[in-house]
Amino acid sequence: LREEYHGRAAYDFGQGPLNTVTETLALRGALDEALSVIRLNVEYNGDQPFPHVLEAQILMEMGDREGAVAAMERAIELAPESDQFREMLERMRGGAGA
Repeated sequence: LREEYHGRAAYDFGQGPLNTVTETLALRGALDEALSVIRLNVEYNGDQPFPHVLEAQILMEMGDREGAVAAMERAIELAPESDQFREMLERMRGGAGA
């Protein structure tokens, strides 16, 4: 779809819409689908930290702590100034505030 319709305002594969779809699916309990969408978001918008944060949150919800930590570490690489991301990573690792 992206290749066929990109630039025609038919589908928006930007970070915001994909984040929204991911969050909506996750809230409905459709975690496998949410993970698929957020991974698409990471593929297209992987230079932004928030898709990695959402991926980490979904992976934690699915019980994949190792995957969640890796995704959160990538978010921190992209936004090293974020204390919030560091705190989230600490909680994911089972540290203080967990």
